[in-house]
Amino acid sequence: MKFIRLSLYILVALLAIVIAVDNRATVLFSLYPLLDPVEVPLFAVLFLGILAGIVLGGSIAWWSARRHRVAARDHRREAQRLQGEVAQLKTTPPTDTRPAITPPP
Repeated sequence: MKFIRLSLYILVALLAIVIAVDNRATVLFSLYPLLDPVEVPLFAVLFLGILAGIVLGGSIAWWSARRHRVAARDHRREAQRLQGEVAQLKTTPPTDTRPAITPPP
């Protein structure tokens, strides 16, 4: 499994290098109301766009899984509470003083 992961990382790195070498031309990048135009290499714009998409997608996925994390945390707390209760019941002797049920004569 580590070999597959390592080979995938190498493949992605090679693909990024090919894209960077092939797209060295400079382009004018501007966010009109915020920044003045800046000349940057095209591969930088591509990589920043991909990075922004990964961060935005990850943030949306993390936020949408919030209710599952909250439910898991609540279940974990409930399980810990119940385990403590079971441990307490195992250590304390029964306090019931009623006689055991006997069959009728």
